[in-house]
Amino acid sequence: AVCEDNNVPYVPPKRI
Repeated sequence: AVCEDNNVPYVPPKRI
C-alpha cells in the first residue's frame, strides 16, 4: 500500500 487512509491500505492507480 502507498497511501493509508482511515487505517485502510489503499493503492492508488498510476497517474500523472
